[in-house]
Amino acid sequence: MVVAFGQARKVISSISLWDTERLLGSTSFKANAESLPSFLHVHLAFRALTPEAASSFFPDTLRGSQPAEHDGYNCHYIVVDNWERLTEPQNVVAISIPSVLDPSLSRPGEHTLHAYTPATEPYDIWKGLSRDAYRAKKAERGQVLLDAIARVVPGTADSDSIRMRLIGTPLTHERYLRRHRGTYWSKAAAPVESNRLTIWSPIGW
Repeated sequence: MVVAFGQARKVISSISLWDTERLLGSTSFKANAESLPSFLHVHLAFRALTPEAASSFFPDTLRGSQPAEHDGYNCHYIVVDNWERLTEPQNVVAISIPSVLDPSLSRPGEHTLHAYTPATEPYDIWKGLSRDAYRAKKAERGQVLLDAIARVVPGTADSDSIRMRLIGTPLTHERYLRRHRGTYWSKAAAPVESNRLTIWSPIGW
């Protein structure tokens, strides 16, 4: 939906406050909010284990939480390295396997997975890199995602089971999602007032 900002009193926007300010190109709106850091993410397609093999992957303390109807897989996992450092980079990884709930999202015998570091990845360390340096850093920084997935998702520790793998960085989000500095969003969830309009810009996607 396209909204003529000059005619609207309230706008629901899916772009960042800072990109809104840039697009308006006037003094009528200022992004007076603090941006969150960016994030790393990975999309995987992988070969699913049999229910028996998937169930045996987990220690006894976790095995009972795997629903039988989901072939030994849960839809959501979170991996925390240190609960005292929740907001620090490379410490928390959130994992979602939507094909557990909707098999049409993957090919038969496979699952699709999305994992990310929630608003903890710094932007500045990615600036000004050569193509080779960028690829090397993406492999290095993205390993935390792959390690976390391998810890909790049956079968993904075996590289032969990975059918597709795509890693995204703050520069990916800046370019393709049009996020200011690849930001996850702003820290303010309340509507942002200007002298002409109110913009609702929620945290998250």
